[in-house]
Amino acid sequence: LKPCWLESCVAYRDYIEACVCMRSQDSRQNAKRIPRLPRGLRGHPEEVRRLTFAPWHAEQQPSCCKRAYGRLANWRPEISNPTIIFVFLVVTGAMVNFDSGGTAAVLVLLGRGCPTEGVPDPHYPCLSEADKGILGAVPFLGLCMGCPLVGHLVLRHGEKHVLMAGLACNVVATAVFACVLNKYWLWLAKFCVGLTQSAICVFSTVWVSKYAPARYKTLWYGLNQSSVAVGTLIGYAVCGYLVEMGVYYQHGFKIQAFWLAITCVLFTLIPSSGLDTRSDPDMTAEHVERGGRWGKPCSSPPQAESALKTLYRLRGEDGPQESWDVVFQDKVSSETPLDSQTQLALLWERPIFLTSMCSLCGVYFVVTAVQYWISQYFIVNFHRTGAEVTTVFIIVAGSAPILGVLSGSAIVDHVGGYETASQMARTSALTVVWGLFAVLAGIVSACVQPGPGSNTGGFY
Repeated sequence: LKPCWLESCVAYRDYIEACVCMRSQDSRQNAKRIPRLPRGLRGHPEEVRRLTFAPWHAEQQPSCCKRAYGRLANWRPEISNPTIIFVFLVVTGAMVNFDSGGTAAVLVLLGRGCPTEGVPDPHYPCLSEADKGILGAVPFLGLCMGCPLVGHLVLRHGEKHVLMAGLACNVVATAVFACVLNKYWLWLAKFCVGLTQSAICVFSTVWVSKYAPARYKTLWYGLNQSSVAVGTLIGYAVCGYLVEMGVYYQHGFKIQAFWLAITCVLFTLIPSSGLDTRSDPDMTAEHVERGGRWGKPCSSPPQAESALKTLYRLRGEDGPQESWDVVFQDKVSSETPLDSQTQLALLWERPIFLTSMCSLCGVYFVVTAVQYWISQYFIVNFHRTGAEVTTVFIIVAGSAPILGVLSGSAIVDHVGGYETASQMARTSALTVVWGLFAVLAGIVSACVQPGPGSNTGGFY
């Protein structure tokens, strides 16, 4: 005799097989039938009872519309390609500098609200020449104060959160600048614009240093830096032509705020892993070694490097230095957090960094002054129309940075880059020669004197 529990198991097995056979049939009549429980299955588990009395229509496959709706509801778009992210960072960097060119284009209009200009226009602010100078200086003051703050925040929070917070605050500051007329509010808004755009300025350079392909790193650095000039050019063109067409000057900055708001939303599509510069050090080493994500070998494999070092050691010679950073060995481990004084002390020991920063300060002193005052200077002193000044500025400012970035990056990459000490020396010599040409051009342009009436030769 079989025990009772064994008979129950056999009956349960027969019942499950009957259910499977009935579900495999396609007829509607069999689909509506509900099988009875075989004898001896009383006291079976609750899960079996639930499955037994479940309606058959619940097990049917969903329709195509329901499946498509489910896929659409669960779809989460992501931008993970480093090239697309780089283009996105360049476009964002250009748009945060839109107001720099836009302010220069409408600078001559920012004094219409003053009674000294005749009948004051209440729809325009009243800024003197000194006030206009402060308006152009406070964004850079905010940028200088924001860069160390952003670096401190990035060390303690995710790069994506810091970047999105900076962009969101930049949208608010730009919108305020596009809606106020009081000079103090204009100064405050401009200061906040510079303070909040420091996030993208700091992060984009750090991101390029990690994700840029080794063969095109100089080009990526140049394109990243040229986003400032491109944004200034776009802002100058949009605001300059809108004003000439009779559009109120604040509408140009509202366009910038709207575009930055869209950019801030699009940043949510980029995963944190695509922006985090500290999350995957192994990927970074492979990325740089193989020339980026295109799989092009840019350096010798580890076996070749080891063999080369062994050969140098057998010959009693020192191997070639692999990087310029070897010249200045850090006195502390890279994993040890450094305080501000130690970081400043390390920077003072790097003459290349100090001389480069001093040179950039001199370059931007001239470039910023010329770019900011050129519109008012040509309109007032050379008696030119705003449309003509805008067109000439677009031609000059649009061609020079692009040609400089492309030719300079190509030359630096052709001579070997700046990874080793010898390559850095050659690059520094080329930079000095390049700077001498800029000095000569500046001296010639400074000798041009505006004359009364139309001065076409001096203008062009």
